[in-house]
Amino acid sequence: MKNKNHIIFIAVPFLVTVVIALIFSGCGEKEYADKNLDIMHRIPDSNILIVSAKPKEILNSPLFASLSSLDNDANGNLKQKEQELMNMTGIDPARDIDRIVIMSEDIRNFSKTWSVIVQGNLNVSFIDSLLSHTEIGDSIITVRGFDVHYITAKKKADFLKLYVCFDENEALISSGKTIMDKMLGLKQGKGKALADNKNIMQKYDRIRYREHIWFMLPVEGIMNDVLDKVQAARPDFQLDIKNITAIQGGLNLSDELGVSLQAYCSDKELVALFADTINGFIAIGKLTVGALPQVREILDTIEVSKNENLLECNVSLPLENLMALQALKNLQ
Repeated sequence: MKNKNHIIFIAVPFLVTVVIALIFSGCGEKEYADKNLDIMHRIPDSNILIVSAKPKEILNSPLFASLSSLDNDANGNLKQKEQELMNMTGIDPARDIDRIVIMSEDIRNFSKTWSVIVQGNLNVSFIDSLLSHTEIGDSIITVRGFDVHYITAKKKADFLKLYVCFDENEALISSGKTIMDKMLGLKQGKGKALADNKNIMQKYDRIRYREHIWFMLPVEGIMNDVLDKVQAARPDFQLDIKNITAIQGGLNLSDELGVSLQAYCSDKELVALFADTINGFIAIGKLTVGALPQVREILDTIEVSKNENLLECNVSLPLENLMALQALKNLQ
C-alpha cells in the first residue's frame, strides 16, 4: 500500500463544551414524547456531527472537584462564568443542566445547520431578564402546534437568528425553522432519529459508557475536505486519509479520567499502520521520560487496539496520577 514509508500522526481536536443559555418560558403543546427517552431518539437522522456533555454530572464529579482545587485561577474563572450565567438567566449549570447536545447537518456550513438540545431543570422564567441584558427581538411563531420563539438581534439580524422552544425540562434551539420542525417532530414521536440508524447505533454503543462528554462524526466526505485543505497548504503532504469513515470519542469523570477514541476506516492496512505508529510514539515517549515516573505511569495506561476496520485508543487515569501530574506541572 502506498504511504507505508510515511510517519502518520493525526491529531483529532477534542470538541469543546459550548456554553448555551437561551430563552425558556413554555411550549404551546402539552402532549409530546417522553423526555427521558435515550437522547439518540431525539436527534434527527440528518445530523452528521453530534457533541454531548452532562454539565451537572461533570461539575459535581469528585475528579472535577479535586482537579479544580489544584488550579485556583482556573477554578476562580469558572466560578465567575457560572455566576454571570446565573445573574443573566437564573440557570446554574451545576444544579440545573443535565445534558447539552450540539449537532449539525452540515459541518461545512455549520452556522446555518446547527441545533441544540438542553435538558434539565429549566423551570425558571427569565426571558425578561435575558432581554434586558441583550439587544435582541423576540416574536412567537407556531411550529407543529408548539409556540416557538423567533429571536433576532435588533441591530444585526444577520448575525443572530434563532428558533427556540422550551418547557420546564427541555429546550430546543436551532438556526433554522426546518431544523426546528424535525426536532419537534421527534418530540412528538414522529420522524426518523439517529436511534433508527443501526450503523450509527453500533458505533454509539462503543462510547455510551464514556458519556460525560462524547462526540460522533459519522461521515466520510469531511475527510476529503480536510485532506484537500491540508494538501493545498502543504503540497508535500502525501497521506491519504479519505478512507477514514467516522471518528468518535467519549470522556468519563468519576474517580478516574476515562477517555476513549475510535476511528473507523475502510482500509484495514491503514488501520494497522495507524495502530503501529501510535504504539511507536508511546514507546518513544516512555524512553524519553525516564526521570519522570508520573508521565510514564500515564503512558502505561494507554491501550491501542485494532480490529478489522476499527482503531481504538483507551486511557484510564486514576485521580492520584492526575494529581501527581498537576503537582509536577506546578513545580515547573
